[in-house]
Order: sequence, then C-alpha cells, then structure tokens
Amino acid sequence: MSVVFRVTLEIQMVAMVSGVCFWLVPLKLIALVPIGLYLAVRLLPLFHTLGPAFLVYVIAALALFVDDISQVAWGRDLTPFTEPLGMLLYESFGINGLEAVSVLMFVWLTTNSSTMQRANWWRLGLLPLLAIGSAMFLASFYSLIIGQLQGGSLNTHFIQTRFLHLLPIWTLIGFLAIRTGSQALRLGLIMALLTLFKSIQAIIIYFIARQSVDDEYLVDHYFSMFSVYYIVFVMAAIWLKQLAWGTRILLLTGLPFVFVAFVLNDRRTAYVGMVFGMVLLAAMIPLPWYRRYLGRVLAASAIFLVYVAATWRFEPPIGIIGATFRSIMSESGAEIPSYRELENANLLNAVATAPVLGLGTGREFDERFLMPDISFVYDRYRMIPHNLMLATWSFAGPVGIAAMGLCFSLMIASAGRLIRLGFDPQHRMVAVTSLFFFVQYIVYTYGDLGLQIPRNQLFSGLLFGACWRLMMQSQRSDGS
Repeated sequence: MSVVFRVTLEIQMVAMVSGVCFWLVPLKLIALVPIGLYLAVRLLPLFHTLGPAFLVYVIAALALFVDDISQVAWGRDLTPFTEPLGMLLYESFGINGLEAVSVLMFVWLTTNSSTMQRANWWRLGLLPLLAIGSAMFLASFYSLIIGQLQGGSLNTHFIQTRFLHLLPIWTLIGFLAIRTGSQALRLGLIMALLTLFKSIQAIIIYFIARQSVDDEYLVDHYFSMFSVYYIVFVMAAIWLKQLAWGTRILLLTGLPFVFVAFVLNDRRTAYVGMVFGMVLLAAMIPLPWYRRYLGRVLAASAIFLVYVAATWRFEPPIGIIGATFRSIMSESGAEIPSYRELENANLLNAVATAPVLGLGTGREFDERFLMPDISFVYDRYRMIPHNLMLATWSFAGPVGIAAMGLCFSLMIASAGRLIRLGFDPQHRMVAVTSLFFFVQYIVYTYGDLGLQIPRNQLFSGLLFGACWRLMMQSQRSDGS
C-alpha cells in the first residue's frame, strides 16, 4: 500500500469519525477531538526530531495567544478573533485541551527517553520534584476521601482540586524538557513577545471599542502577571545583556505598550506582587553585588522615592502607586465588612470547624457570615472562593496547606538559589524573571483565584521545573 493511499484512507476515516461525533454529540466541538488526536499521532515523530523544548515553545505560545474564555476575556460584549480559538484549549469537556496536552506530553517525555537520560534526571534532583508532586496528589486524594465521607460530589471535587493535579505535571515537564539556560531564556522570550502582542491588541480594542470594554476584564484578570514578567524580563535583558541587541531594542520599544495595558487591566493584586517580588529579590542578591553597585542602587532608590512622593495624589497611570495604596486601604468602603472580608471570615470559620481533617472537597463551605449573592456572575463562589490558600486549608486541612506550602517554598527557593549561584548570566536572568512570576502566582493564589487557571499552572510549572534543573546543574558545576 503506497504512503499516499494510506494517508488518504486515514484522513477519510478520521473525517468519518469526526462527522459521526458532530452528528451524535450535542457539544459540537467534540467533533474536533478525532482530528486533534490524529494530528498528534502524525506530528509526534516530527516533534521528537525537533526536541521536547520545541514542543514546549509551541504550547506556551498557543496558551498565551488564544484567550481563556472561562475568564471572560475582553468582557461579556466583545469577541475578538483570539477568543473563539481558546475554546479548544480552555473549554472543559471534563478535562480541557490544555490539561489533556499536559498528560500526553508527560507520557511522551517519559516513554521516549533513553536509560542515560533517566539516570541523569535522578542526578539532577528529579526525586524532590516527584515528592512535591506526590504531596499535591496526596492532598487531593485525602481531601476527596474526607469529602466523600461527608457526602461530597466527585465532580465538584475535581473542579476544586484541578490545580493540585496540573501544577506538578507541568513542573515535571519543565524539568524534563527545558535542559539549558538558553532554552529557558527562549521560553521567556516567547512569553514576552506574546505578552507584547496581547498588550497591543488590548490597547487597540480599548480605544476602538471603548463603550463595550469592561475595564475589569481587559484581556483577563491574570494578564497582569505576564505584564509584570515582561517588565522584569526587559530590565534583566538590558542589565545582563543576554539577548541580541536588536531583540533588546524591540522589547524596550514595546515596554510602553505593555505598561499601558498593565495599567488599563487594573489588577491591584499584580501591584502587590511586584512589591513583594522586589523585596525578595533584594534579600536574595549576593552581598558582593551590592558592594559593586551600591551607588546605583542608592540613586535608583532615591529617584523612586521622589517619584512616589511627587505623584502620590495623582490618578493612574502617573500616580499608580499612591492610587493603588488608597484603593487597597479603602477596600471596605461604605460596605463594611467587604465581600472579601466576609468570605475570609467564612473560610476561617471552616478551618476552626474542622481544624484537623478539613471539610473535605466535593462540597461548599457554610455561610456563617452571609455574603452578597454573586452567583449571577460567578456561580461557584462557595465552592471555589477567591482566597485559595484559606480554601485549601479549609477543605484539605493541614495536609493540603502543607503540600501547597512545600511547593511554594521550593519555587521561591529554587529561584533564589539560582540567583546566588548565578555565575552564568543566563541562569541569573531566568532566576530573576521566574522569581517575579512565582511571587505573582502566589499573591494571586491568596487574593484572586490564581490557582484555578490552567494557563497559570502551565507557566508556573514550566518555570519551576526549569529553575530546579538549572539550579541543580549549577550546584554540580561549582561543586556545592
């Protein structure tokens, strides 16, 4: 049988299966699944030739280019061309496209590796990452058992604990696929370039369709995480000179667009994350660096303080720091206590109700302190509250919060250790930019549902896995 005839026959069979799915299943997008699986089988040998890092780049670019429709990107009245594409990655059929890709890629990486590669994984610290993943899965399984004993729903459990499954998988993929500092930098550059594209798209839509834009959902809530990453990436690229001069000029030219979109997207959580990131970075930079650049650090700090004082009473974007502080301090406003305060009070009540075992997932928390009903915009508000740190503690008890704390601690530690070991400028740049993304991720977890977003898990996991591998390689190189 000739190759052309065989491929033609395969395409016809896939088209027939796809047509049957379209005819029988109410959710018409299911018809694309057979086509996607066929393409995956056919293209995997090509990706194997190009290397696993290339596949990571493709997935990362797609994940940022298309919009997560579950996050009401661009508001409820606008549908730019990048939003319908997001149905393939983010629309959930029980498991969404990005989640399916994570499992398939992990299986592919682990089954298509040599004995030598596997031995090298263990030498580079795969065991601690497996321990983190095991702790997250254990916390999920534990909360499931407790919840089922209390009459919880299995479907609700998987909705509530999705991040406990996704983050470890993407972390392992990052560790296995991103093997060098240059590959990690290339991933960062892809993140930066796609953030620039989305920023320009956001500004154009904002000014063209001003009356239809919902400021709270310009792009989406979590786009500000990537804006912060872009800003830090550009500053690090200029300081450490790890990208070609043309690329640096391009990124610097794009900085005003990203900053404007960042301000228009108006996420105070991201502003808070930037402050925490700067504090942590200051604590992690080696002392000799301060001795070398003390004059510049003092001058930059003085300029910053003068700017803050001079613009404190201005409105954003000029007075963004003062305005943000005033906004946070007046969170309660006339509605005392605020929705978030009531939500946190209910979560703390749940912790006090079941301090040892937790409530168990698969159920909602009780409203001892009545909250406004926001089900018309968010029908899962008692199932997945905004503060997912307290929620994890409430539903999964000490087991859940310990697993989350272990993961977050090692995220920050891997970036910090890599900064201190950073005799390789590429490694240092990866570490600094990743640190700010990790801090954003953790702050969003505390304040704004950050753990429930597949895109956040993807990039946090990839950067964590890459930082961990580069850290271990650096430690082996300098003998520590």
